[in-house]
Amino acid sequence: MTACLLAIDWHLVRVGLILLGMGVFTVIVETIVMLLFKFDSFGKSVVDAIMANIGSLLLGILLFLVFNKTEFGISQIMELVILYFITSVFEAWLIKLLRKKMAFGRIILTSFVMNLLSFASLYLIFTQFLAKFFSP
Repeated sequence: MTACLLAIDWHLVRVGLILLGMGVFTVIVETIVMLLFKFDSFGKSVVDAIMANIGSLLLGILLFLVFNKTEFGISQIMELVILYFITSVFEAWLIKLLRKKMAFGRIILTSFVMNLLSFASLYLIFTQFLAKFFSP
């Protein structure tokens, strides 16, 4: 009898765990911001953060592909700033769909704050810690 072992690329597993951790971290940060802005209960804020981040993740992938296929002649930091503004407005729109009675001004302010914290902290994590972790 022969044994077939599954070959696992542990580098991909490590990347997958980091991406999962990033998602959980982002949802936690955005939920805390929603609670500080007194959106609703903890459970509803978690659901809103998850739904908004799924949508902005898909939009972010699309924008990342667009940025990589075209030459805009701008720096990577400027691309990140553009991505921040687009995803903040998109997340605010998604949350508005979930919270029809809440004022859009309050939602957009919260969205800009929670995305600023998420983008800044993830940028620091990527550039300071994970760059050293993945460098040879």
